[in-house]
Amino acid sequence: YYNSDKWYDALENAEAYKWKAAMDIWMTLADTGDLLKRSCAEYNIAVACYMLGDYMLASEWLAMSDKDNKLPQSDALRKRIDARK
Repeated sequence: YYNSDKWYDALENAEAYKWKAAMDIWMTLADTGDLLKRSCAEYNIAVACYMLGDYMLASEWLAMSDKDNKLPQSDALRKRIDARK
């Protein structure tokens, strides 16, 4: 997470299991030229999709995240998604 109100707002929504609200914020945060920030937002969207039970969409968002900047936790999430498909 980054030190900004939007990142914290998304985190608070996720902690409250308000995945759709968190995802809406991460979608706006993914609209950046900073590949690391975009990758983090896309990863978080993948987590939200996973938590909402949309494993195919989670896989797509995770692939976008990996393309921008593969995060260390990406492989673990991919295993969880694949196990649910």
